Amino acid sequence: MRQAMGRGGLARRLEELGFVPVAGTPEEMAATIRDDARRWSAVIRDLGLTLD
Repeated sequence: MRQAMGRGGLARRLEELGFVPVAGTPEEMAATIRDDARRWSAVIRDLGLTLD
């Protein structure tokens, strides 16, 4: 991922699409996903949101 982000303008294109590109290790990505899931599941639960 770090190599791809450093090439050609991939990071710039992702930013244009609204992403926040971050290069890191697979372990860091897994931790980010766990943290996001914990954070957003609490928001969804607290707001009582459901899929229809």
